[in-house]
Amino acid sequence: MKTPYHDDDGVRIKERDWVSFSYGIPPIHVKGKVVRDKKYVLTVTTPGHSPSSCRLSELREFVGSFYKHQP
Repeated sequence: MKTPYHDDDGVRIKERDWVSFSYGIPPIHVKGKVVRDKKYVLTVTTPGHSPSSCRLSELREFVGSFYKHQP
């Protein structure tokens, strides 16, 4: 069984959740939806940014920290 993913506050992230993070100087705020790709891997979609998606398992390596977006 795979280990569930958690944000930096320890909140579990699952499919159909939204995550928030920032990158760059000056910081650019991004809100992305968590979906499953064709291989059933959790992926964060980031339309309008490059790249337009990223595996959730790799997101922390690229942006440092992320949080579950609460509406």
